Amino acid sequence: MAKLPRRKFLKTIGSAAVATALPSVILGAQSQSASIGLFWEAGFPSIQGCDLTLETLQQALKEFAVTVLNERDLSAQLNTTRFDLLITPYGSAFPKRAWPAMLKYLRDGGNWLNIGGIPLSRPVVRTGTEWRAEPKQATFHKKLGITHSFPVNGHGLKPDENYALYVRLSSSNNEPDEAGSDGPHEGVVRPLMPVFIENRMVAAPVIQVDRLLGEFAGGRWVLANLSRSIESWTITILAQRAAQGATRFEVRSDFASYKPGEVPTLSVELLRPKGDLQKLAIKDCSIEVSNSSDQIVSRLQVPLNAEGAKVIGSVKLPDSVKLAPGLYKVHAKLNAPPRDLTHTSGFWIYDEALLTRGKPLTVDKHFFYRDGRVFPVTGTTYMASDKHRRYLFEPNPLVWDNDFRAMKEAGVNMVRTGIWTGWKKYMPEPGRVDEATLRAFDAFLLTAHKYDIPVIFTFFAFLPETWGGENAYLDPRSVKAQQQFISAFTQRCHRVDDVLWDFINEPSFCSPKYLWNCRPNYDAHEQAAWKQWLRDRYPAATDEEHRSNLQELWRTTDESLDLPKLQDFESVHLIDERLPLKTLDYRLFAQEMFIRWVRAVTPAIRSNGNTKQLITVGQDEAGLGDSPNIQFFSNEIDFTSLHNWWNNDDLLWDSVLAKTPSKLSLMEETGVMFYEKADGGAPWRSEQEVSNLLERKMALSFAADGAGFVEWIWNTNPYMNSTNEVGIGFHRVDGTAKPELEPFLRIAKFMAQHGHHLRDRAAEPVALVIPHSQMFSPRSFAHEATRRAVRALYYYCGVPVQAVSEYTVNEYSGQAKLIVVPSPRVLSEKCWKTLVAEASRGATVAISGPFYEDEHWLSKRHLPNTFVKVVPVAQSEGISIGGRQYLVRYEGEKLQRIEKVVFPHDMPLIVKQGSGFIIWSPLPLELGDSMDALAAFYRLALSQARVTPVFSSFPRTPSVLVLPSVFRDVVLYTFISESNNDRMMAVTHLQSRSRFNVMVPAQRTATVLIDRRTGRVLATDERG
Repeated sequence: MAKLPRRKFLKTIGSAAVATALPSVILGAQSQSASIGLFWEAGFPSIQGCDLTLETLQQALKEFAVTVLNERDLSAQLNTTRFDLLITPYGSAFPKRAWPAMLKYLRDGGNWLNIGGIPLSRPVVRTGTEWRAEPKQATFHKKLGITHSFPVNGHGLKPDENYALYVRLSSSNNEPDEAGSDGPHEGVVRPLMPVFIENRMVAAPVIQVDRLLGEFAGGRWVLANLSRSIESWTITILAQRAAQGATRFEVRSDFASYKPGEVPTLSVELLRPKGDLQKLAIKDCSIEVSNSSDQIVSRLQVPLNAEGAKVIGSVKLPDSVKLAPGLYKVHAKLNAPPRDLTHTSGFWIYDEALLTRGKPLTVDKHFFYRDGRVFPVTGTTYMASDKHRRYLFEPNPLVWDNDFRAMKEAGVNMVRTGIWTGWKKYMPEPGRVDEATLRAFDAFLLTAHKYDIPVIFTFFAFLPETWGGENAYLDPRSVKAQQQFISAFTQRCHRVDDVLWDFINEPSFCSPKYLWNCRPNYDAHEQAAWKQWLRDRYPAATDEEHRSNLQELWRTTDESLDLPKLQDFESVHLIDERLPLKTLDYRLFAQEMFIRWVRAVTPAIRSNGNTKQLITVGQDEAGLGDSPNIQFFSNEIDFTSLHNWWNNDDLLWDSVLAKTPSKLSLMEETGVMFYEKADGGAPWRSEQEVSNLLERKMALSFAADGAGFVEWIWNTNPYMNSTNEVGIGFHRVDGTAKPELEPFLRIAKFMAQHGHHLRDRAAEPVALVIPHSQMFSPRSFAHEATRRAVRALYYYCGVPVQAVSEYTVNEYSGQAKLIVVPSPRVLSEKCWKTLVAEASRGATVAISGPFYEDEHWLSKRHLPNTFVKVVPVAQSEGISIGGRQYLVRYEGEKLQRIEKVVFPHDMPLIVKQGSGFIIWSPLPLELGDSMDALAAFYRLALSQARVTPVFSSFPRTPSVLVLPSVFRDVVLYTFISESNNDRMMAVTHLQSRSRFNVMVPAQRTATVLIDRRTGRVLATDERG
């Protein structure tokens, strides 16, 4: 078929502001004789369709054998006649009565063309002589793996004319016992009529889905997801395309990288799931290999063999071909009338000079540095846009090269990757890592170095692989195998300065049955380690004395040293046979055992001799609780990392509790989890609302004393059996960019231009003690207490804080003017002594509610000249702060769980302690409902400590968070809107008495960089 005039294409598909082009995969399609079943009913509603007539369709399909099917005939014909193609031309609407037959047809590998709208989202039923469309729903198309749909607007596209589909292409797990497992690659999605803006593909009104495996194997679905006029020639092309059936043609090298002098072997494979290879009339396959200058270095013909549904062939490059170090492109063409099939891949010839020229990163307490300059991280997670988690098994360095180029242009300056699943496939036996995998790892690093992008490589996910051991952290067999696995990668990088290592993604401890919870595994290794840990923590002269001490601490008549039972972790009203006090010790034991594991595997990296390579552990929000906790293991690594996913109402809290005093904090993985409305079909957030939320997360990753962020993920992964996974990523499954890429581009550009100013960050004058003794015990309200404390201090008092654990509070000694201890109820004796010492040297300690008992609820302390009684709170409590009365309510379970201190007067007590003060509220204010009372208490403490905000603003509203980050020369003001309205903020920087105005859009962010001394505005990044 001749190429269609570009003018005509633009008139039909494009819009005034958009230019697109028909890709060669369509223009190369040829007419073919095929049988088509065309559904048509007079009067049938076309919903979000293209307003076609039967005459238009028949004209477009005149080269085919067309059978027009009404609703009555559709079911019968689909069950008895083998059509090459089914066409549904009514957009989103389809006959509900025919659904079972349509589903069976598709499961049998039938090809399908849907013209217009969101396919199968509006079932239509006949009522008498009338047609009635049911409400929009995802019920039917979810059966096909089409999970959700969104209108694609903006970029000059007309509203509600183009739609994007989220598609899941795997229905099972390759590794059922692994939480990060992907599944079989059951299909592939290709954009057929993409829309580009500034070299970014922003819409694909027509997509092709080739179903290669699974229940729909063999079918090709061409989905025209648009709602506007469409001409007959377009329908002709789409029908030709769809009728050809699912096909995959690939060329690969046996290794992704070769040592100089090695000769690559190339393989081609054509897959036709239906096995109808004779339809393609395959003739021959040719390959061209070209270098980075596009000079052809070899031409090859590949002999082919048919094997079932596949045609395969391989060929080795001639020994006479000499390949210099660099990236090579392999272009394969299979002559298969009526059209040629092509595929392009690549391989590297190992380039030692390229791999070793990467510039190392260094760290301080707040930022990375490169070349002596602040290096604010604007990164993304990336594996591969074609194979995703299987990228090291099925590598295509040319795909990586294209993606890295796009990432570099977008402002990505760090890429996180690694292995999330299938470790036994990478290392089938301890010490024997697959060589092809290691060659692919080399090629990946070479590609990253070509674009000067540092890489974080992650070894494990959730729990380390055991390789036959009983305990992921404590069995010596498992730990040795883990060391061998890690060393296989790190030993190849002894001269690579800018690779960073992440030991494990979102670790739990330590039962695989209870991921993301801290629960025992009950194996012999854990039992032995537990008993030894108890002996070390609670030393005694004799075993009898040791057991007696534990009996007192745990309040039990049983002197057994066994691990706590699962029931001990339950938060219940009646204790009965449970030992809740034992669980605190187990959680502290878990923290130390994880630290021991990190120490055990660290030499597997350091043994390569390169001390410039940095180490981290990427933990999620469970690491702000009883999973391996960032505040505990931070001293074992070079920088800390948090993955913030769930706490969308407390994003600031995430960042604050993840930041330790001595290490920088990287938001190493951030994105937005997918939510649905109750009908199971409509997304909770629009794509723009997801973009706004992610923008707030990205902005906070710098504003809350962070070193930046790594977004999850550059290309959405459709190859996991998870509807959530196909909703996350900068790019949809069809390769088009989502709206959330836009704020990334802005933030990355701003930081690239102005990040060098962010040097020598001022320490926070306020410390927030995390009450871990309460947090690690049942009936804990510590998360709520710290959340409300953070909100009150930042949003209402305008003061930032440094979080520090109750067990490591001495790390911030001498730095804080004010130390806030939010509703701890119990407090370790070591922590209390440190607080008293800090007050004695001149700090102010603000504490609320009871705290006289230590972590085992044994009374240990009192304040001089005070006599108190502890009783349950009433539903309504009054307190006087600064001469004003406040009413504080306690509701629900808090009436059975929360206690207060009875003072002679219902007001905070101020106790002189050395050169400082202890301010004590009788009520645990962080657990009540009055933010006004809590803010008043903190203002009293701030005034006593002589701590004031660095700014004032009008209006002063908690609906817009104002975060000033103070550096040596500049102040970075970040504004985070939680409001449904735009806000014009007038801000006064108090040090210079200068003022500036900033518009903060609803639900979005704005950034202003000012000179610290003069207040002059240096740069702004206000969102439009």
